[in-house]
Amino acid sequence: MTEAMNAENELENLDKTPRKVAFLTDSCVDVSPDLLKQRHIYTVPMRILCDYSQS
Repeated sequence: MTEAMNAENELENLDKTPRKVAFLTDSCVDVSPDLLKQRHIYTVPMRILCDYSQS
């Protein structure tokens, strides 16, 4: 089998390979907790640090 045929076979099989996808958003998202749970959307905490001191 030639190298070109090998590459073509790999591309064809790539479409058949199952993949896992996760949806991830920050905690400031405007989506209800119920919808996040229903759609299996994961959240990570978003921390906002403000430094009001003047130098």
